[in-house]
Amino acid sequence: MTKKIVSVSLFVFFAVVVAVLVAGFVLNDRQNYSGENANQPAANQGAVITLTVEEVSRHSNASDCWVIINNEVYDVTEAIAGHTGGSEAISAACGTEATEVFNTKGDKNKPHSMSAKEIMENYLLGGLNQKINQ
Repeated sequence: MTKKIVSVSLFVFFAVVVAVLVAGFVLNDRQNYSGENANQPAANQGAVITLTVEEVSRHSNASDCWVIINNEVYDVTEAIAGHTGGSEAISAACGTEATEVFNTKGDKNKPHSMSAKEIMENYLLGGLNQKINQ
């Protein structure tokens, strides 16, 4: 009876180890194919740029819209179409320092909601003067 328990226990142990290893390989392959692997060499990630005021000013239209809010740079291009205040509200700020516009909702003199601030995190490129791979 004891031999049987030991045999079953060893079988289960090895089955779990194999399952974990297989899952690790599968997830690793999915990251590599989807571009989510942050450890890729810089040469594969594109050019290194610095998020300066000048760089942000180069992204000043609705099809390529970056803004600076509280010393952080955001690429809000994808947010323009779905903005609840209308696309013009964001488009007018493209390529600029937009902290005041964001904090006051433009001419409404009301702050954005916490959920709006959380949504903005999806568009964060980095801090002002930070180097990033593009």
